[in-house]
Amino acid sequence: MSAVAQDHARRTYDAFAGFYDDFTSHHDDELWTGALEAKAKLHGLRGTRLLDVGCGTGRSFIPMLARGYSVVGCDISEGMVERARTKAPGARVVVRDMRRLDALGEFDLIWALGDAFNYLQDAGEVDATLAGIRANLARGGLFVCDVNTLGTFRTVYSSLLVKPAAEQVLVLDGMGRPDLEPGQQARVLIDRLAPADDGWWLRTRTVHHHRHHPPGQIDDAIRSAGMEPLETYGSLLSGDLEQPLDEHRHVKAVVIARG
Repeated sequence: MSAVAQDHARRTYDAFAGFYDDFTSHHDDELWTGALEAKAKLHGLRGTRLLDVGCGTGRSFIPMLARGYSVVGCDISEGMVERARTKAPGARVVVRDMRRLDALGEFDLIWALGDAFNYLQDAGEVDATLAGIRANLARGGLFVCDVNTLGTFRTVYSSLLVKPAAEQVLVLDGMGRPDLEPGQQARVLIDRLAPADDGWWLRTRTVHHHRHHPPGQIDDAIRSAGMEPLETYGSLLSGDLEQPLDEHRHVKAVVIARG
């Protein structure tokens, strides 16, 4: 497999921004963020300063604004940031590469959701991202991230999913394998097909390079960054969080750490 371009996530999400909310419309952001907030409070979250890393169009921080949090969001894609700013004028949203985070503030909670860590292609990128997160985390603050499980790579990322509608058709074409090994990569195509005025169809293609990161390796990287891993949960498709994590039954692993 050829090397993945350093700016693959930026290019992908600039193209994806126009239909990302349509593609993820089935996600219950209120329920999901509420479950994560509850786990964070269980592990000692006290303040309400949130940094959302890889915030996309704001789906993962808008419910937190409604809960009284002060929010800074960052994303590598200008297209996604523009949409987040439009949807959530109460948040500060900036363009940043998560692998090169500068000082954005001091936060009680930093999270990176929606598979953001799966776009990191090697241990060096994971380490650089966690170092930037640690530098922005208040003393005793909490870090939360989700990563797709091996089961998701072997099923969803090895399948064809279609969301048809009158005005567009959204297609996920997973180029992975049912026998993908831990730590390997899967290429995923997500397309928007829309009717043109001349009777033909237009296609917007986005190419996603996802790397599986075993949760144990994430824990080791968290320790190396000077944080303490606290708990790992497995998420069902419903969003319910369970323990212990089962990489074949759960769709995501959720990792919580303390600074």
